Amino acid sequence: MKQKILPLLLALLTAYLPASAYDFMTDDGLCYNINSDGTSVTVTYQISTNSDPTYPNLSGAITIPTSVTNSGTTYSVTGIGHVAFRNCSSLTSVTIGNSVTTIGEFAFDNCSGLTSVYIPNSVTEIKVAAFEDCSSLTTVDIPPSVTSIDRQVFFGCSSLTSVNIPASVAFIGDHAFAIGSNALESITVDAENEKYDSRDNCNAIIETESNALIAGCKNTIIPNSVTSIGNFVFWGCEGMTSVTIPNSVTTIGYYAFDNCSGLTSVTIGNSVAYIGYCAFYGCSGLTTLEIPNSVTEIDMWAFAYCSGLTSVTIGNSVTSIGDYAFVGCSAIESITVDTENEKYDSRDNCNAIIETESNTLIAGCKNTIIPNSVTSIGISAFSGRSCLTSITIPNSVTSIGDYAFYNCTSLTSVSIPNSVNEIGLEAFYGCSNLKDFYSYIEDPSSVPLGTDVFNGVPTSTCILHVPGGTAELYRAADQWSAFTNIVEDMTSIDNIATDHKSDGIYYNLLGQPVKNPTTGIYIYNGKKVFKK
Repeated sequence: MKQKILPLLLALLTAYLPASAYDFMTDDGLCYNINSDGTSVTVTYQISTNSDPTYPNLSGAITIPTSVTNSGTTYSVTGIGHVAFRNCSSLTSVTIGNSVTTIGEFAFDNCSGLTSVYIPNSVTEIKVAAFEDCSSLTTVDIPPSVTSIDRQVFFGCSSLTSVNIPASVAFIGDHAFAIGSNALESITVDAENEKYDSRDNCNAIIETESNALIAGCKNTIIPNSVTSIGNFVFWGCEGMTSVTIPNSVTTIGYYAFDNCSGLTSVTIGNSVAYIGYCAFYGCSGLTTLEIPNSVTEIDMWAFAYCSGLTSVTIGNSVTSIGDYAFVGCSAIESITVDTENEKYDSRDNCNAIIETESNTLIAGCKNTIIPNSVTSIGISAFSGRSCLTSITIPNSVTSIGDYAFYNCTSLTSVSIPNSVNEIGLEAFYGCSNLKDFYSYIEDPSSVPLGTDVFNGVPTSTCILHVPGGTAELYRAADQWSAFTNIVEDMTSIDNIATDHKSDGIYYNLLGQPVKNPTTGIYIYNGKKVFKK
């Protein structure tokens, strides 16, 4: 369901590259293009096959010289071109001559065997994703000549252990040091740098003027003066076990703690107003979550797939919760919204988040009891709740949203009232243990279904229970017809009216006792009844 947004620049750069794009090749096998000044050259790739530029036979250690001679003319080597050594997985080390000033876009992208690189004092600019996914690179010395480190330069360099930023660096692009692993232990910025700092020995890079933390590691301690945590700052930092976000911070950026699977404790300061897209995605070690009253927006996917999360508390100022914010949080047992919140509520102690004005249930858990006032089950409301075993949808509900019960793999029983007039895309996709599906819809052909509503449901064994006289309608209806066993067994419902003072005990259709039953179908005194 969820796909992360990865850069498309490489595709744009390489889509129309010719099979060969160099002006000449030297005896060591390296290829060059002559620059417009006629006196210097840039290292480039040898061939491009299916828009994939590379050197097919380059391996081991290479040295990029300061000058080369071709046809009697000597040229200074001033740059390494875009995608020059991309995918050279057998390359182990690179020594760059001290005439080179620029390392181009994706120059060493995905050189997975590269363990060391020497960057000389002549280099001033390292361009976009120059060393992206160099997963064996353990250390890199950025010389004091470098003024610009563009975005994603060391993205995915999962073996990188330390980063040192010299005083000369005046620009660091987005997620330049998002290495996506536990390896990074130390980050320092030269004390003379006027644009960035590592105040208080925090093991992070902070943009001095804005007080934005833009790169961190497992040993980072966020200083009290930081006002924002940038995008991808702690992405994939599995070794981080706890984090305290100080009260000075107001925003947590995209993917900030994405896949920090070792994170068991997070304290969100009481000034944070925005929690970004995928900010805590995949933090499977988190068990409790308290959203403070300062937070107004929780973006899409913010806590998706936090599979260890058992309780969620939403503060009183939250006015926006994005789609899929809690998708895949399989272990949640308790959800509460502060009673002072004007946008969302957990009415009747329902263990769910309900959008108050629209009466839409947007997030539930295994202990949710859907209130009779709810009119729709929102997108992905119970998606991935693998601990959910049964659910009764009250007859106030008119629509079931896309992915509403997606991959609820322990769900054995579902009851849908006749009031439902729409069921969304893949609403029950992957509910692989369903044994009984109770549908009170009298005319299934009148209820539009999204695609693959029952994909992954064992329709050959799951019994579809339908009202008397409707079995043939279901057998002829789109997607419902996939059920092999369609049984008309919901005809003998005794209409009774009782109050909550009745001495009798109500049971759901699984035979489980129900406290304070709402309107719906129950077992009472051994009979199937409709509770008004």
